[in-house]
Amino acid sequence: MPANVREQLNRVVGTWKMQVSVSAAKAIPSAVRVEVITLEWDANGTALLYQGEGKVIVVGNQQLASPEEFRFSGVFGWDAQGQVVREFGFDNQGGTFFADHAITSDAWSSVTTTTSPSSQGKSDSQVFKRNFTFESADLWATESKNRLMDG
Repeated sequence: MPANVREQLNRVVGTWKMQVSVSAAKAIPSAVRVEVITLEWDANGTALLYQGEGKVIVVGNQQLASPEEFRFSGVFGWDAQGQVVREFGFDNQGGTFFADHAITSDAWSSVTTTTSPSSQGKSDSQVFKRNFTFESADLWATESKNRLMDG
């Protein structure tokens, strides 16, 4: 793994409390989630592992009396042939997460694909681009754009 890529990944090592807001779209009502995620290097220092949990606390304009809880985990690893950091993740609701991260010394973006089971017994998929910004050692953000659902 190139030193500048490892340096950028080191920026997210630790335990973070995050608020995730999803803007309203046709198929998805707006939502607010809170998550706590811990990221740490594996014993060899070659893969960045994460695990977390969260709650959906708002859907549409309604605060949920019984927030929907979820757990997730995943791994970041260097793909030397593709020259990207690949991320694979899973959640306890049957969802998967895959991203190819293009990381340089001054930019971090990814093309991301998620799948999750739907109430109709099939899976929903989303593809979107994320941009990461680091405002300080204690504050970072991602913004997802150009989200496509099921094509």
